[in-house]
Amino acid sequence: MTLVLDSKIAIIGSSLSGLLAAYALSKTHTVSLFESKATLGQNCLRQSLSESDQVRPFILSRDTDPHLSYVFSQLGIATAPIRQVFPSWMQTLFTGCDLPLGHFSAPTCTFSKASFDRYKDILRFVFHMKRRPKKPPLSERSVAEYLQTHGYSDMFIQDCVVPLGLCILAATPAEILEMPMAHFHDALQTHGMFRMRSRPACRKLMNEAALCTTIRARWRVTCHVNTPIRRIHRDLIGVSLEAGTEKKRFDKVIIATSADTALALLETPSDAEKETLSVWQYGTQRYPILTAAALAHQPALSNLNGQQHSFFCGSYFGLGRPEDAVRATLAVLHHFGTRM
Repeated sequence: MTLVLDSKIAIIGSSLSGLLAAYALSKTHTVSLFESKATLGQNCLRQSLSESDQVRPFILSRDTDPHLSYVFSQLGIATAPIRQVFPSWMQTLFTGCDLPLGHFSAPTCTFSKASFDRYKDILRFVFHMKRRPKKPPLSERSVAEYLQTHGYSDMFIQDCVVPLGLCILAATPAEILEMPMAHFHDALQTHGMFRMRSRPACRKLMNEAALCTTIRARWRVTCHVNTPIRRIHRDLIGVSLEAGTEKKRFDKVIIATSADTALALLETPSDAEKETLSVWQYGTQRYPILTAAALAHQPALSNLNGQQHSFFCGSYFGLGRPEDAVRATLAVLHHFGTRM
């Protein structure tokens, strides 16, 4: 744990992690925030993509997003109750019943072979996901491979499983099908997607711009927008940042960017940094793709913090959600003996 007071700290990136780290550390340290774009905190709360690639309203729950909910509460960010949005097949399945048989008791129920096969697959899928089968190991197969091996039709995968993933993951349909089944399963369980009772109580952010506005009104941070960092040089006593033709000197640096950007900025990355950060891939919307290789190296990410005066944080420390970004930021703050 680093307990030096009034250090000069550089934070690269105004992601959710960058904003929160700057806010918390500016209480006891001299903080400078560098952002390559013209606006701070742009899209820092983007959570998931709809089928038309439009950003969905930001929704959180104290059950699935405890750290993010705590931050909102501390900052006084207003939220309002909202019903959790599920794919249409889940709404039909669970509405008005405690068992996944509600559809068949509805007056409009039809018993065609196609509809029967579809709901048979749904019930089988729910059963598989609730008990987390061990054979074959989920970590060794992608979502698509696992479902096809167990005889699920392509129509069921595209019409049922993919929309379910879009509700809870910041990923495209292709990325959902490529991710390890173990991670997809754990995400479903974390969000309580198959609970019949005590479902997570969801809340909607009333004003998505309120987070950045509230933080900026309270912090004491020197902000540098339109200032891309070209290189980070580290030595025995601190770090130097190359910004354009200037070099700026700091005691510590927090890199709140994507993993691939962080690695590219380091002038002399260590072997551990190369191995841990190089495996991450990003989609067209710059969300981390949860490949088996990336997830295998995820536990080692926290070991990078504090080495060579450098710290890393971002949503790639978890499922790629804002909650994971907050959790990673709190871990960095712990090194400085600071809390939100």
